[in-house]
Amino acid sequence: MLENIDESILQDVLKSFRPWTSKKKILINKGSFADKLFFINRGFAILKFKVDSKEWVRHIAQSGEFITAVESFENNVKSEETILALGDFDIYYIHRDDLNNLRIKYQEIDKIYISFITKALIGCQHRIMDLLCLNAEEYYEKLLQEKNTIMVSIPQYELASYLGIKPQSLSRIRSLARLIS
Repeated sequence: MLENIDESILQDVLKSFRPWTSKKKILINKGSFADKLFFINRGFAILKFKVDSKEWVRHIAQSGEFITAVESFENNVKSEETILALGDFDIYYIHRDDLNNLRIKYQEIDKIYISFITKALIGCQHRIMDLLCLNAEEYYEKLLQEKNTIMVSIPQYELASYLGIKPQSLSRIRSLARLIS
């Protein structure tokens, strides 16, 4: 998508991104304001939330993807979610105000941002459909085919949470998958 953007616009955008230099793995903490959009250059980030003391992973971003707590970022409200970087990571961010200024200045950037939001919404719709229509084994197999890098790189308890199952159930599914293949 960025390949069709004029070089001067691209340079203006790139200089607005900053490296995440903190060694902290928490990118956004629940209860804080999400004023940054993160780009995962290397590694992974997970978006999680807690309900009745149980944590759920709602989204996993990998290299080449963006992540933020969208409701907080868009509406300037406290985040209900936490975003954590996983493993060895290289992450960049752009502040909301800088992004909004670029969106006003360049129609192309606004279109890319709208595309990002649309892609996120469609991804959420697909995930909801999968959680409603597939059993745990089917969902695991689908993700293994579509997102293999995530499936083999994310810690088991985070992956189980993303699948909506207990870590023990994920172990059983993985064992069965190994037997079948």
